[in-house]
Amino acid sequence: MALVFISFEKSNRDYAGLVDNIIKNRTDHDTWICDTDIPTGKEWKDAIDDAIEKCAAMVVVVTPAADSSKYVTYEWAFAMGKEKPVLPLLFEGVDDLHDKLRDIQYLDFTDSTRPWEDFVEVLEENISQYYIPAHILNAAKALDSHRRSERQEGLEHLLSVDHPTAYNALIEALGHHMADVREATAEELGNRRDDAYVPVLIELLKDENNHVRQTTATALGSIGNRDAVPALIEALVDKDAVVRLTVASVLGHIGDSTAVAALVKILKDEEARVRHRVADALGRIGDSAAVPALIEALKDDNWDVQIAAAEALGRIRDSRAISALEDIQNKAGHHEVQQAARKAIELIKK
Repeated sequence: MALVFISFEKSNRDYAGLVDNIIKNRTDHDTWICDTDIPTGKEWKDAIDDAIEKCAAMVVVVTPAADSSKYVTYEWAFAMGKEKPVLPLLFEGVDDLHDKLRDIQYLDFTDSTRPWEDFVEVLEENISQYYIPAHILNAAKALDSHRRSERQEGLEHLLSVDHPTAYNALIEALGHHMADVREATAEELGNRRDDAYVPVLIELLKDENNHVRQTTATALGSIGNRDAVPALIEALVDKDAVVRLTVASVLGHIGDSTAVAALVKILKDEEARVRHRVADALGRIGDSAAVPALIEALKDDNWDVQIAAAEALGRIRDSRAISALEDIQNKAGHHEVQQAARKAIELIKK
């Protein structure tokens, strides 16, 4: 249940009463009205400020009297300053409505046919967009806990809720000061396989933490959106070898041939485990442009790289590779390399 602040000039109490009844009878929300809800002994201004701080939205009863009231003006101006949704309802014509209110799309209630249905719809829309329910707020706060289990519970709750503010909290979690929160959030967003998260995950590929970058690349691979390919290509030169090999695998999974040229360059990486993943990725993409580089990789000083290159050539099935594969098959060397070359030849000749 959200709180809706009703701002009005005291001579317009009847109008405010109409709005109050509609909100209470047609929504699940509560209202705050200054002439009934200020606790005994509390300063008027403090009570107003507290209510505006707590409210999910403000409805302004607009009349000439309200337009000239410094109190009403203070209330909606304070609400705007707090980034609360402000909904003006025009009950009486105003010659010179304040610019700030004029800029907001108001509903016209000056006619006898008052658009209450439209009002309820707009109110609900604004509340759902801006109001943060307590359970979402608590889950977001749990991400700051010193207990890892509580941080994980908070994240899982945000992922389980279908609400715009939960989505916003997840996006903010990608910039959390704790690396494990950023990493866990990236992993879970990848598991959702939702294209909407691709832009923010792309930004996280630049994170200062190696594990976060690696997990983010994996998440983008799980989503599989080709919009991430340019950023993943840039990440192929990451300073961390595990990130580089993860990115190579992800590019192979996505299968976009625009990554081939960049992968071919990384096929000469100083780390054999990276070269191995790159050869495998090129095979999965299956673009014949990689064949010359893979033929060269058959001469790599690492057997795993040689095997991956042979298997990749077998997937691509380009006859240009047969001669080099036959040399490997017939030359004395590692049995598994020779076996991979033989299988590749068989695939190409099929």
